[in-house]
Amino acid sequence: MHTCFPTSYPDELFYSICARYCDRLRRPWRRVLGNSFGPSTHKLRWDLPHGLSYFSQDLPPWYPLTRDQLVWDHTLYLFYLRVADSKQRSELANYVYSGSSLPHEGLFAWLSAHYSLEPFLRYCPSCVTDDRRMFGETYWHRAHQLPGVMICPHHSCMLEHSTVASLCSNPSDVQALTAEQEAKIRDSRALPADDIYHSRMRELTDAAYKLLTVLRGDSSPIDTLKR
Repeated sequence: MHTCFPTSYPDELFYSICARYCDRLRRPWRRVLGNSFGPSTHKLRWDLPHGLSYFSQDLPPWYPLTRDQLVWDHTLYLFYLRVADSKQRSELANYVYSGSSLPHEGLFAWLSAHYSLEPFLRYCPSCVTDDRRMFGETYWHRAHQLPGVMICPHHSCMLEHSTVASLCSNPSDVQALTAEQEAKIRDSRALPADDIYHSRMRELTDAAYKLLTVLRGDSSPIDTLKR
């Protein structure tokens, strides 16, 4: 049982919580979390981890987050759920909760075609500064990993790429790398205020971010992404 699993920060990516956990214990991922996600041997992707029902069973009863809160508030599950059809939503839920395979002709292919995964986790230098001031450390933000998003939804500056891969083909090769270890100290790259292209980037960023937080009945963010 993961009795010392860290409490999450606002909008923290699930992988980030796991990385901080391994860092606290000073032990590698495979020793700490290698068997926590069930029997699945799928590639591990940090936007959409799988087998979280298995993982939640190893959390102590006093842990403040439920299984659903981990899935909805600390992965991109809600983003993909909002843009998927009814069949794809069922496949998506089975994958995230139970670790079932995504059919290659269904949601997996659809995700690959419409929402390509960035090769590396990203961060915002301004968020790094804010995090360290508020929490004493920075972390991987979920909003910074949204597909197609290149700017921070809070600071409107360009996101920076880390060296942490967003997908791991072999679960035994996973490395727990915290944002505190990987984020480089650098100046934020601001966007020109009067540039039409960058204005469109801001619009797309706002629409994508709303899909993580907006009420389900509001379809306006989806309409924006489709334009």
